[in-house]
Amino acid sequence: MNNADIFVAQHLGTFKVKVTGRATFAVAPTMRELVQAVENASDKRGVTIDLTQCTGMDSTFMGILTMLALKVRKENITVKLVNAGDNKKLLDGLGLKKLFNYVDEEVSSDDWQKTAINHTTIKENAKTVLDAHKILMKADENNIDKFKNVVKMVEKELDQ
Repeated sequence: MNNADIFVAQHLGTFKVKVTGRATFAVAPTMRELVQAVENASDKRGVTIDLTQCTGMDSTFMGILTMLALKVRKENITVKLVNAGDNKKLLDGLGLKKLFNYVDEEVSSDDWQKTAINHTTIKENAKTVLDAHKILMKADENNIDKFKNVVKMVEKELDQ
């Protein structure tokens, strides 16, 4: 499986993220750490996610993007998704169009830092998967039927 690499740049309250490869549950914990960093930042003016080289994403990763969008929305910040391509169809298919500002443009930065992929425990990964799917269900009620079985299965796994 070709897992994604995630690059981050931050300058004057603007967070930029570049995703290359296929964004899946394997990199979701790393992306979730970024969500926490953005949430905890005292100066945040914008979030741009460059999907030019993102070859696809699974529902867990889309859930983490949704988590980010909902958290910054409280501060009147919109997540800008750049060059989303076919990923736009995936996100829109989950009713998430209202959370993102889609644009086609070049994203540049001299400060790109490749993030270390956070290798978490199986239990921590399961918690990330659970939270991501719950937020997708919260973001659009049509996702309840799509993900209720995933949520039940992961909750059962976590209870063991």
